[in-house]
Amino acid sequence: MSEWKKYTLYNIVDIIGGGTPKRSIKEYWNGDIPWLSVADFNNDDKHVSITQESITKKGLENSSTKILERGQIIISARGTVGALAQVDKPMAFNQSCYGLNAKNEYTTNDFLYYLLKLKISNLQKITHGAVFDTITRDTFKQIEVNLPPLQIQKKIARILSTLDKKIELNRKMNATLESMAQAIFKSWFVDFEPVLAKAKCKSEAELEDAAKELGISKEVLALFPSEFDESELGRVPKGWEWQSLGDLCTTITKGTTPKKSDIQNAENEKNIPFIKVKDITKTGEISRNSLEKIPYSVHIGVLKRSILKVNDLLFSIAGTIGRVAIVDGDLDNTNTNQAIGIIRLKNKSSYLNLVWLALQSKNVQNDIKAKVIQGVQANTSLTNLRNITILLPSEKVLKCWNDITGELLNKLRTNQIQAITFQKTRDTLLPKLLSGELNVSKVEEC
Repeated sequence: MSEWKKYTLYNIVDIIGGGTPKRSIKEYWNGDIPWLSVADFNNDDKHVSITQESITKKGLENSSTKILERGQIIISARGTVGALAQVDKPMAFNQSCYGLNAKNEYTTNDFLYYLLKLKISNLQKITHGAVFDTITRDTFKQIEVNLPPLQIQKKIARILSTLDKKIELNRKMNATLESMAQAIFKSWFVDFEPVLAKAKCKSEAELEDAAKELGISKEVLALFPSEFDESELGRVPKGWEWQSLGDLCTTITKGTTPKKSDIQNAENEKNIPFIKVKDITKTGEISRNSLEKIPYSVHIGVLKRSILKVNDLLFSIAGTIGRVAIVDGDLDNTNTNQAIGIIRLKNKSSYLNLVWLALQSKNVQNDIKAKVIQGVQANTSLTNLRNITILLPSEKVLKCWNDITGELLNKLRTNQIQAITFQKTRDTLLPKLLSGELNVSKVEEC
């Protein structure tokens, strides 16, 4: 620690401002330069590589936006303050963010990322602004940091980066697993490919060829009907039927938001995790490290009707509508707020995987979003959730579906839990490594 030196954040970084090309000039937009806004990196991912929007070279040259190079850091500075990431490739960015580049005589961008992650709460406490919370360039002058020698910084960054790489690998694997499950869902329950294929088969040989083309066995294809029935919602495979989500559930309700006075009056009690829409990622993972807590007496008192159980389905119904997640074992007996619908199936073992993927399907998402009520905050009703229709196949097809997708989805959920373990390890090590509590001076170089 004797070699560690104290600075302000302002001393050790170059601060880069962003900007937005004029929206009215079409030739500034939809080019080949990625353009970052907070929505692109407001998650727990270390790296950002994809943006929702892009700009052209003319847009770059005729606005105040700048290019961040690979490895440099983006931090949100207005509204949602403190979202943080390293850019994976050259990117421009808007004026609600700052780009940060480490001054190499003091630190590296890899270490700076973790230093900022540790100091985010400090930055958030000194925001100002009448309408939006805001950090300015002067804010960085108010945050003091202790820096070890560069060689120690590199070792610390490498240790933490190893954990982040494991987290990112798990998420990539999960994206692949989920896309595979969704592809099977679309094939069987939307496009009815097995039924259409079977209808064309006139021999065992043709049946076997059709099965191979679909990527399933002949025995699986044989389970499907070869004809359709008409229904109020269009044709469906013979013997299959539509059923409302409400009929498949013991309850569909929503969470509750406690009063501030309830929480303030019970500050010293055991705390219970409290899930909000912001905690549910686009990929359906519940981000544990961002969860707020509520007192136990409030949890079993005014919030008792929204106590969660394992394998409840969560569906966001206000603000960002349509996020879907499953409550895992470590979140049993937690709670949630009124922006999240709670879907509790009667027969979870038979219908959980099917309903989970159905809720994420384009048909259901578009149907729900078409019924959104616009107000101070966009929202949809529990009635709309209850009226969602789910196509139920025959028992044999349903069993086969669960056998095939169950392994994929179980692996996906295992990966999610493993990623959460890596996150907890990283977040436990972070303050200890950056304070010098854990000495890495004798850690060998890789």
